Amino acid sequence: MRFITENELRELYKKKPFTQYKEEVGVRLTPGARQFLIDRGVNMFENIEKKFTVTSSDDSKKLNNKISTQKNEKNSLIEKQLLVKLKKMELLLISVSEELLNQNLNVSEKLIELKHKLKECRNVLSGTSEVKEKVSIDNVENFETIDITETHLRLERGKEILRLKQIQCEMEELILDIIENISKYEKAERVTFVIYQSSEIIKHLDIMIKEGIGGVV
Repeated sequence: MRFITENELRELYKKKPFTQYKEEVGVRLTPGARQFLIDRGVNMFENIEKKFTVTSSDDSKKLNNKISTQKNEKNSLIEKQLLVKLKKMELLLISVSEELLNQNLNVSEKLIELKHKLKECRNVLSGTSEVKEKVSIDNVENFETIDITETHLRLERGKEILRLKQIQCEMEELILDIIENISKYEKAERVTFVIYQSSEIIKHLDIMIKEGIGGVV
């Protein structure tokens, strides 16, 4: 799947302004790119508009109101679902932290620190706090996480490594889910922040896993 960024659309718009945009198969807009089109009133051919037929100016007003209401309801629902998923991840981090408390206090404390990062994501998404540092989807670093095999589980810290990897996989799944539905989110800047922070958490978990392995990869 390929993502169209705000910078790409900005360059296209600069060369030749357009009023309509249709996503190609296998291509998604980043939150910033979607906001760029919204700000310029570009029609993105939302599927919801195809469900109605306009027969008069009154019908047109009703249609626009109905479309706006349904879009807001869908946006609200998908953001609430993401808030629940983030809370679920927080609880998982707390649970594993408690589980590893007597085995490795340092790892247990680090997991609580990561839990606070997720809580910050929830607060930003819900609007109870603002994005402290503006980030772009381009800032999200693509990297390969370490693979875990049966050999690693036989190590002294095998159980710890396994639990950390499970959290990491859950975080990766969360990011993929957000990206898959990225065009449906209304708060582009806030969702981008969640993706960025989640990516940073995955990176921290990878470092913790490698420390648990002790260089044996």
